[in-house]
Amino acid sequence: MGDTAVTSRSHTALCLAIAAFAVAFTLPTLVPLPLLWYHPLEGAWRFEVTPTTVAMGWYGRLLWGVLAAGIGLALGRFVPARLTLTRTAQAWWALATLAVVVAAMTILVVTMVGRTPVPLAPPGSASGATADERTLFAHELRE
Repeated sequence: MGDTAVTSRSHTALCLAIAAFAVAFTLPTLVPLPLLWYHPLEGAWRFEVTPTTVAMGWYGRLLWGVLAAGIGLALGRFVPARLTLTRTAQAWWALATLAVVVAAMTILVVTMVGRTPVPLAPPGSASGATADERTLFAHELRE
């Protein structure tokens, strides 16, 4: 099997988009960034760094990832059409992209292992976790 050259614009754009999505999805775990949080008990959506009640940050992470992937695709489209990559070079690009995705997934798993949720009091109830425990729990909810 020969090492034939093919155009690289689409391949590069796709690799950049996938890597950018993985990094942007993981970044809020490492850096305090405002996320779109859904607060199911209130039925409310808010942009905030750390929620103070039960909240789901997956939507915000997804938004960051999709925006970053769009930027990656756009940057990849700037690769000159006449530039070519050999099949070997394309394989290395794909391998580097896979390494970024695996590293991002590893960071997410490592940061989530060992989290212990603290139950919140039902709305209108005085019992349940203390204010400090609720704050700690909300911080642990950051995905």
